[in-house]
Amino acid sequence: MMSRALLVGCLSLFALGTPGAFGDESKPLAACPAAAQGTDAIADAAGADPIEVPISVENGIALAAVAVGGSGPLPMMIDTGAVNAITPEAAVVLGLRIERSGARARGYGGHDVTVDTAHATELRLGAAALRDPSFLIVKLPRYLVDRGSRSPIAGILGQEFFTGFVVRLDYQRRLLTLSAPNRFRYAGSGICMPFVLEDRMPVVAARADGIAGLFAIDTGSNAGLVLAPDLVERSGLDRNPAGLRINSAATDGLVENIVLRLDRFDLADATIFRPIALLRMRQNEMSRGGTVSGTIGAKLLEQFVITFDYARQQLWLERSSAFGTKTSGGTTGFQAAKIDSPDFRVVNVIPSAPAAAAGLRIGDVITEIDGVPSATVGLADLAELTRRPDGTVIHLRVQRDGAERVIALTLRELVP
Repeated sequence: MMSRALLVGCLSLFALGTPGAFGDESKPLAACPAAAQGTDAIADAAGADPIEVPISVENGIALAAVAVGGSGPLPMMIDTGAVNAITPEAAVVLGLRIERSGARARGYGGHDVTVDTAHATELRLGAAALRDPSFLIVKLPRYLVDRGSRSPIAGILGQEFFTGFVVRLDYQRRLLTLSAPNRFRYAGSGICMPFVLEDRMPVVAARADGIAGLFAIDTGSNAGLVLAPDLVERSGLDRNPAGLRINSAATDGLVENIVLRLDRFDLADATIFRPIALLRMRQNEMSRGGTVSGTIGAKLLEQFVITFDYARQQLWLERSSAFGTKTSGGTTGFQAAKIDSPDFRVVNVIPSAPAAAAGLRIGDVITEIDGVPSATVGLADLAELTRRPDGTVIHLRVQRDGAERVIALTLRELVP
């Protein structure tokens, strides 16, 4: 299957020229402050605070039903690594007036692009509303927004959303809890972690196999733990013979990375044993650069209930019912995406993995998975179909060179 992190890297949409958190506006990772800050940007007709909003979680990505300017709701991703964004198609459905801003932003693949903007009277999630939101109008890749027979993802709730609310994200209960920043007081049992912002993403201190570093919290990545080249070099992890070497797509060609299990990852007072980590072997458009040692994505984050308080630059971590769940390094050995059609195109096959052994090739077009047409299957559905016990056989109907064939693929954990 295709993960966003493995195809073109973490989602990063941010205005160019914004100083990094470790540049001139650098702040130390000091103790969590107690004083209240922020403004009351939240509106609730019932006067309640906090407000609970149901969400769905698809392949690790949290989605919320969002109404904009009185229209909708439409599904949107909750992404600490982005700014508020809406697709051109969703902007038309929502009746937003698009403004030619000429603003520059960095999009998928590391390219700088010119983007338009749109403004609305409010952004609403259930009973909670944020006044006068603005959005970048961004053409998101099909593999990211396609959900098969369900409505496509319409956009992203990014930094402006997290600034407007104190956001509590509970993956296991499928629940967001939103509070007004100037009225918020944390009353849970979690551990407080200060953070700084780099490229608009919260960055916290943690340790990978005892190596200290600063790690970005990326709720928009369905990866687990991704280590930057600098930390890989310092730790010597690239010399671990147990690592699985894979090639990932990048704008400048294929990039070799390594997937392996760390002994441990320490975050606040929690230790996650034997987590899967992807090691970036060199800087490319998928590496965040700067002083960040890596990113923490949904495969690890879903083991916690996380409360983000951007006004005070602090977050709280509580262990969820999923804490300690073993993370997987994949079971198929192929990556596929919906690029130019409703079907999945295979873009990478790992040698000696189940997909290669079954005869799947790069360029094959998957039209059915276990008898279900690919047109009705989203990337999250494909991931779910492959997230079954070792030994499970899935049947892929593929087209290759004008001929059709069925491939029987036996699932096997790639990184035991």
